[in-house]
Amino acid sequence: MSEKYKVVIVDDEGTETLSKIIQKFYKDLEVVGKAFTVKEAISIIEDTHPKLVFLDIKLPDGRGFDIFKKLKYSEFETIMTTAFDSYALEAYQNDALHYLVKPIDIFELDSAINKFYKVIKPQIVETRGSTKKSEKIKIPTVSKIEFIEKQNILKLESLGNNSTVFLINGKKIIASKILKYFEENLPNGFIRIHKQTIVNKEHIESYYYGRGGYVLLSDDSTATVSARLRADFLKEMNLEGEQ
Repeated sequence: MSEKYKVVIVDDEGTETLSKIIQKFYKDLEVVGKAFTVKEAISIIEDTHPKLVFLDIKLPDGRGFDIFKKLKYSEFETIMTTAFDSYALEAYQNDALHYLVKPIDIFELDSAINKFYKVIKPQIVETRGSTKKSEKIKIPTVSKIEFIEKQNILKLESLGNNSTVFLINGKKIIASKILKYFEENLPNGFIRIHKQTIVNKEHIESYYYGRGGYVLLSDDSTATVSARLRADFLKEMNLEGEQ
């Protein structure tokens, strides 16, 4: 029998609809607890040790974010749910895996759960006995410093006085440094292709010509190469004279 991953749902407006969807369509997820307040959520999470928590932001006795400050157990991923779309930045600053706006769209829910699967079931990328050492990148956030393996970083984008770090498993980290900081401190293998974007060379699948052009990354997303940085990009990728 395959392992089931424990799920807790925290929502003061009701948990039954989401619970039924999970039970019907995601057989390897098991809803083990439902809470309507911050206090209940802390108690249930500490008792059940879930791997995934759906967490509403506005609760009768506080905000969903409050549980992160009070929990001892923290080995779970969080999908934030709210009727408001203005909390996205704060959600990602609290390391939320995904952010869903209510009423929850079934396709967005599926996308969020697939991100969870990618995190909880990481692919083995090195053969047994490999002596290759992975390089870890320091990512400062408002509450801590995270160390992320270089190959797991897809790209970085400017976000005002912060930066968004996109990981290959779909997760995002809001870093407390501007993009210029990373341009100056990242190791070889990262290229600034636009004033808004730095990409990891390992994840560039294709380059498409244009005034600046754009790149296709390994997650099937695209990123624009600015005309100003095009020459530097082509040189870094050994593409000079190819067009």
